[in-house]
Amino acid sequence: GEIKAFEIPQPEDYSKTQVPILSVKGYAEQVRTVAFSPNQLVAATGNWEEGLKLWDILSGENTFSLDQSMRAIKEIYFADNGSWLTTSHNGGVVKIWRVNSAQEAYQFEGSLPRGNPFSPDNKYLAFIGAAERNKSESIKVVELASGDIVADLPGYPANSFVQFTDDSKLLVAGTSYTASIWDIATWEKVDSHGG
Repeated sequence: GEIKAFEIPQPEDYSKTQVPILSVKGYAEQVRTVAFSPNQLVAATGNWEEGLKLWDILSGENTFSLDQSMRAIKEIYFADNGSWLTTSHNGGVVKIWRVNSAQEAYQFEGSLPRGNPFSPDNKYLAFIGAAERNKSESIKVVELASGDIVADLPGYPANSFVQFTDDSKLLVAGTSYTASIWDIATWEKVDSHGG
């Protein structure tokens, strides 16, 4: 697939044909997911066949391509400071990457939830942990500095959502029918709605 980046037009130009500021032939097959770094200078793209690629938006240069053994990327998210990237892969794998070094930092069994999985202070990533023996799926929270799982919040299936508050003090997690608020300092539930 071809990757095209456009400047956001002014409202009076919405009906006009827009010309891409970047156009590169990135993949032989369809691009499945795209994410932009917070500074808008790096684009991360993924697909089923060729995996993750990082692009310099200004030059169009492919600065990193993932090892072909880990393809089938479904979702990509950048942390708010742009230093972390996470990918969710078909087959139930979540990878966390250090963007500056283009190095994989951690890998977990599971999937990414709906919503932004990174905390705004760039300390945590929430993901849906795979079901284990005698235990259902849960939202797990990894501390990015260490790679340690610091919270395991039970009862959240694969289509759950998460959202950290702007001050990174609370995590809201839920399903189609319920929502709970978790205190990040203690990882205790402070409120719950629905059910």
